[in-house]
Amino acid sequence: MRNLSLGKKLALAFATVTIIATILALLGYYGAKTNHDRLYKISEVNLPGVQNLMTIEAEATCIRGAMRALCVPGVLLKNRPDYYKQIEDSIAISDKAGAVYETLPKTEAEQKIWNEFQASWSDFKKVSAAYIELSKKFDKNEISDPKELGMKLEQFRKDHWILTNKILSMVFLNEPSFIGGDDYTACNAGKWLSEFKTDNSALANEILAIKDSHAKFHQTAGKIKKLIEA
Repeated sequence: MRNLSLGKKLALAFATVTIIATILALLGYYGAKTNHDRLYKISEVNLPGVQNLMTIEAEATCIRGAMRALCVPGVLLKNRPDYYKQIEDSIAISDKAGAVYETLPKTEAEQKIWNEFQASWSDFKKVSAAYIELSKKFDKNEISDPKELGMKLEQFRKDHWILTNKILSMVFLNEPSFIGGDDYTACNAGKWLSEFKTDNSALANEILAIKDSHAKFHQTAGKIKKLIEA
């Protein structure tokens, strides 16, 4: 190196700097390309994948909530179609998100899990469709709370059993007369029957039959009271 002229030393130094700069440039390019590939995978694969899977999860929660709401006794019949629409819309949104996720690259393990999920999701939609069909059949009865209706009917039966006992006590035990019993619109059953409305023809016919029998029952009670009081 000592025997080299100044010009050769400068040329060698510039060559060394050039080689180092070239190496650094290549390393920078490789790093930039690697980062670009990673960012591409994150932005174009990972994030869309997570986003669409979270959409499916959120909509599945909405479907479950709507199905539970339809099971709640007393839900107004006019509100039930809203829950059916919610289920239908959530399934459509989930299917759309699933279609997007299907196009994304996956590892072998991810593909296996996705295939298993698709089979379960297909079964879930079949069960949901069957559930909705049964629920709509239930709606046709136009009885939003069968348990409450059963309790009311039981109470009406007890009320009229009490009235029957009062009449029998007047007839056989000479018990004094009492106020009421002759007005079929005044008792709990009469008030309920006057307000009850339904588009279910079979149920309407049953209620009509109850109305007629109910009115005759109270009219007969009133006649018996008058005969004993006379």
